[in-house]
Amino acid sequence: MNSIEVKNIFTALSAAIPDPAVGISLAHLLGDELFSYYVTEVPPQYHLAAHFHRESHELYQVIEGKGEIWLADVKKNKLDTQTTQHKVLAGDTFLVPALTAHQLVNSGPDPLIMLFGCPQSHITSDRKLLENLKFEINGEQ
Repeated sequence: MNSIEVKNIFTALSAAIPDPAVGISLAHLLGDELFSYYVTEVPPQYHLAAHFHRESHELYQVIEGKGEIWLADVKKNKLDTQTTQHKVLAGDTFLVPALTAHQLVNSGPDPLIMLFGCPQSHITSDRKLLENLKFEINGEQ
């Protein structure tokens, strides 16, 4: 009989490792270099560093909390100054395509707990940091 690995996201969060590039801690749950699953917790009223990936997409699932995802296209390694913003709530799933700058903002009073799936290169080598999408392009503080 085949066996599977089972991990609890809340237990994994207690051992999350800081990722200073984007400003959060994350825990690797399952997967390999081609596709892995992670969990992270974004503190209330906090925003991640804006960034994009050249290769592959990133899949997100909101477990608890609410927030916003800010997006902008990247063409020839330049950021399009036109952004879009989507509100996300517990239970929402969304996909961020390659070459799409994204910045997650916890707009709620509680932690924003999210699962995300992507190649491991999104964490190690395929991540280009950018200026803040919400706060600099739109002139907000």
